[in-house]
Parts: sequence; structure tokens; C-alpha cells
Amino acid sequence: MRYIKCGIFAVVLIGTTITSSAALAVTVILPEPTEASPISGTGTSGKVSFQTASGASFICEKATGTGEFTSGNDGHGEAHVSGCKTLGLNCNSPGAKAGEVILSDEIHYWAGLLGKELIAVAVALITKPLLIECPAAGIKMEKRGCTAGQVPPESLNKKIKTLTGTLKQSKGKQEITEVFSPKTKSFIKCISEISKNGGAFEEIGQEGSATTEGFKQNGKSLEVELMF
Repeated sequence: MRYIKCGIFAVVLIGTTITSSAALAVTVILPEPTEASPISGTGTSGKVSFQTASGASFICEKATGTGEFTSGNDGHGEAHVSGCKTLGLNCNSPGAKAGEVILSDEIHYWAGLLGKELIAVAVALITKPLLIECPAAGIKMEKRGCTAGQVPPESLNKKIKTLTGTLKQSKGKQEITEVFSPKTKSFIKCISEISKNGGAFEEIGQEGSATTEGFKQNGKSLEVELMF
């Protein structure tokens, strides 16, 4: 169970054929959460950087968040990201403190493609556009979309108290851009996009790592298993 914050996204179906390896890529969190008995956790991250292919960028210094899974694959969370700047000037969500971006999203524990290899991933999906303004720079941005990061293989199929996952990108391209939805049993495209001052949306990549810990279910601390 991983809580990646500062994620974003637009989902487009890119295929419905299930390969034999995808059919076997069963991802589930144990003990399996439910709506009535969710598993919660707290997340933290250090510096997270964002970059587009055209060279636009901004950086956030750290984030804290909370999230909960209400099924073996799906949940939701909220993050408070601080120290966000572009061109050395503060950026924030409308009404938030200088440098603070607040976002709510869906979170998923799914499979994804790293090159041609199926791996376990954590997916963050923004369900409504994320608005960011940088008043001193005269910039307003809108982010949408999906970000997927790798769940480390050494954390899979065993009981864990903490989990640290990573996001990687190169020149605005995310390392992982295709994920497998257990519900639709299809691969979907998972990318983030950003629009500056009402302009055209362009793809944006995200780099950083986040740690989730303090897992609880029904008020009791527990270890979780990420089965893959």
C-alpha cells in the first residue's frame, strides 16, 4: 500500500486484450480492506520535482498525507504539499498558504508496465482538476491525470510496517505510463498533463519518493501484505 502524493491524471483506454502475464497479475492488499473496515496509513515525501518536455518545471520540498484503502486495490487520500515554487517564486492551491498545494485523489494498488515487464505499482488519480497559482510569477496552472510509481519488489508478498516507493521521469516522460485495471481487466494510459495560463495541455513528469507507514485497521496497528 503506497501513498504517492503530488500525483495527477487523464485516463484513456488503450487496450482490452489480456495477455497471459497480465491475467496472472493479481494485486491485492491483505488483510483485504473493505468500506466498513478500511486500512489507513500516513505518508511523507521529500523533494518532488516536475518537468515538461518543453522545459517548464516546478519543485515542492516535502509532503504529508493520509490515505485509506477500502478494497484490496482501491482507496482515496489527501496530501498537503509544501515549499512549491517555480522560477524561485511560491505556488499554491487557491486559498492555501504560500507554497502549499492541497490535493485529494483516488489511490490504487495495481500492476503496471516498466518497459515490457509487469510490476506492482501505486497509482494516484486526481478526480477533479488540480489548480495551482503562482501570484508573483503571474502564472496559473491546471494539472490533471494519473501518476504511477514502482512498489519495490523487496516489499512484496510479505508483512511490512513501512513502504517506500519511487517515481521516475525523463524530460517530461514518466517511467511508467501504462497500468492494468483489475475492474476493467484492461491496460489504461496513465500520464499527467499541465496547462499554463489557459494554454494547451502538455505531458509532465514527476520525480521523487514517498514512504507510507502507521497502517491501521479498526483502530489497531497492523502489518500489511502487498500480494503480487
